[in-house]
Amino acid sequence: MQQLWTLQIDWTERLPEKEASEWKEFVRSLVALNGINIERCIVIPNTEVIELHGFCDASEKAYGRAIYDKSINPDREIKVQLVASKSRLSPIKQVTMPLLEFSAFLLAKLMHKGKRAFKMDIISVFFWTDSTIVLKWRAVC
Repeated sequence: MQQLWTLQIDWTERLPEKEASEWKEFVRSLVALNGINIERCIVIPNTEVIELHGFCDASEKAYGRAIYDKSINPDREIKVQLVASKSRLSPIKQVTMPLLEFSAFLLAKLMHKGKRAFKMDIISVFFWTDSTIVLKWRAVC
């Protein structure tokens, strides 16, 4: 999508052959999404422990965050399920990686909303990132 934006082509213009071919392949690949099945129940029956795990990452092309819940019942069965996720394309204009790592702050906001929406006691909340910039924030805060 970013590549198409940088071409600055009007909606009425034809795409160059290379980009048109890549776009058609992308559209064909969307059929694979029909095989995805997401359960509506996100915790295991008789849950005893619920943890929320948030992940964030950023690159020059995109940034995103996701929250999973980990539920454990008295029989020590474990279920991990996606709770929420958000992603965005990075701006076309070059931005610094620290600005893209702002996705960690966006993860914290998403986690706050997700935690409030849960009607069960959350035992622990974890934030995961591979960003050394974000990991340094903790030392400053």
